[in-house]
Amino acid sequence: MVDLATAAGVSLATVSRVLNGQPGASEATAARIWRAVDQLHYEVNHIAKSLRMGATHTVGVLVHDLANPFYPDFIKGVESAAHRAGLSVIVCSGAADESDSTSVMQRQLQMLISRRVDGLVMYGRLLSLAQVRRLLRSHIGVVVVEPPKRTPRGVRAVDIDFREGMEQVVDHLSSLGHRRIALIRQRWHEEWVARSRYRDFQDALAEHGLPYRKKWVGWVDDVNDTALGRAAMRRLLKRAGEFTAVVCHNDMMAIGAMQAAHDAGLRVPEDLSVVGIDDIFASSVVEPPLTTLALPRMEMGEVALNALREESETVRRAVVRPNLVVRGSTGPAGAA
Repeated sequence: MVDLATAAGVSLATVSRVLNGQPGASEATAARIWRAVDQLHYEVNHIAKSLRMGATHTVGVLVHDLANPFYPDFIKGVESAAHRAGLSVIVCSGAADESDSTSVMQRQLQMLISRRVDGLVMYGRLLSLAQVRRLLRSHIGVVVVEPPKRTPRGVRAVDIDFREGMEQVVDHLSSLGHRRIALIRQRWHEEWVARSRYRDFQDALAEHGLPYRKKWVGWVDDVNDTALGRAAMRRLLKRAGEFTAVVCHNDMMAIGAMQAAHDAGLRVPEDLSVVGIDDIFASSVVEPPLTTLALPRMEMGEVALNALREESETVRRAVVRPNLVVRGSTGPAGAA
């Protein structure tokens, strides 16, 4: 730790506070220490030294926000497969403090390394390339669900076949006579995952000979709040109200969109059809019940954990397939 303190130009006490996630160091000082950690390949271990030579039979799961109802079933799938394999699971959320997300991620990462987890299942790009490499250097296996475009060598991936999924969505809406289909999407999502589900949406429109219009795209910065979906839908209706259906980033956005349609005096599905993605519990109990592209969340979790345990070096990527669940929020296109 002396070398670490020297490299960062701080005291041993300051290094100790930062590595243990304790307050008392400025953000600039903490960043300097973490840079030194990476440069020196320094690792912290709060568990007894005897455990360094053996597996801890523990895996970590890192998701964006535990408040999002999408994640519990995914985590349950990881836990189910882990328990069958005799493994324990540590669940971490990257959204514990949105005002200081970088430091939160640093603390979560350090905690996982210090506990010597055998592997990490991560949903999306929640850690930087340098942080993922640090895990690999620590001999911690990494599996990423919906992986970003760039992943370090050695990371395994679980993809969702959104090409097939969006084909199901557009085929369903097209069969109902919809020709003008809008979209509510997350602004930074393309940077988060490898193949954008929205390019798959555009491809599906093109295959059906349907137009894609930028004015029919509504943007949100966060997908965990139905109020943002409601606001995005209101903006869409003001500037481009001629569409007859809308596909939303997830079910929470879709529920917000239906609320905005109701506020505007529109009937769902008579005047506007709405489709979500995920199939969370709420989608089946709202009025009208939501048509949604169901993602097999428990299966995704199980596949991710099994990919982590797979010994074959040739297995790098697994694919799960979504399934459209048709409910009351979609119907024949109106006269608009």
